[in-house]
Amino acid sequence: MHQVRKNINADFYCEKAKQPGLIKVFNADEYLMVEYSQNTGAVRWQRLAAAPQKAAIERWLTENFPVFTAKAAIAPPL
Repeated sequence: MHQVRKNINADFYCEKAKQPGLIKVFNADEYLMVEYSQNTGAVRWQRLAAAPQKAAIERWLTENFPVFTAKAAIAPPL
């Protein structure tokens, strides 16, 4: 059973993995293409893709799933 899909374009879609902060990108044939870590911003390509497709997918991932940032704890003024 698939999780909720988010379409990237006509050829690719993504799903959040069970592991927190991990986004998986699949092609239309349901091959795993990319693993993207929202924790670190690392992109791991599992299959070959044309350079323009890679750039577009990586840009889409960073725009739609920005890297988590640590929120600094600020003590309230006394």
